[in-house]
Amino acid sequence: MFDRLIDLLLNFTELFKCWTILQPFERGVAVTLGTRIRPLNPGFNWLWPLAIDHVHKINVVPTTENLSLQTLTTKDAFTVIIGITVKWKVSDVEKILLEVEDYEGVVLDTCYGQLGDVVAQSTWEELMSPEFPSRACTAMRYRAGRAGINVLNVNLTDLAKVKTYRMVTE
Repeated sequence: MFDRLIDLLLNFTELFKCWTILQPFERGVAVTLGTRIRPLNPGFNWLWPLAIDHVHKINVVPTTENLSLQTLTTKDAFTVIIGITVKWKVSDVEKILLEVEDYEGVVLDTCYGQLGDVVAQSTWEELMSPEFPSRACTAMRYRAGRAGINVLNVNLTDLAKVKTYRMVTE
C-alpha cells in the first residue's frame, strides 16, 4: 500500500516537471500539443508542464555497424562474398525522430541495397581497387541522407570469389 502511494506521488510530481536535461551526446525535439516542434540541444531545456511538451531524444555520436556477408554477382559474372563495416551518425534529428520508425533498420537496409547495386555495376577488378569502398560510401550516403542519416565511412572487411551451388529439394 505504501509503495503505491509513493508511486502516485512520484507520477504526480512528474506532471509538474518543466525541464529536461540532454547529455552532450544527445539531441532532441519537444513536441507541444502534437503540433509545434522545437529542437533541443545538450544541457538544460525548459518545457511546458502538465505533459504539454513531449520530449524525444536520440544519441548522435557516430556508431559502427558490421554488415553480414552478402553473396553478390559482379558485372562480369563473378560471384563474390563481400562484407563491410559502415560508420554512420544521425544528421537530421527531427527527421529521424518524427519521420522514421526504425532508423537502425533503415541504415542496414540502405547499406545492403546500395552495396548490392554498386557490386552489380562493378567488375571484379573494380572491386579490388582502393576506390571501391569510397564509391560504395557515396552511394550509401546519398540514399541514407534522405532519412536523416550521414554515412561517414565504409571499410571492406571481406571479399572473395566463390562458386555457388543450389540444391533443389522436394
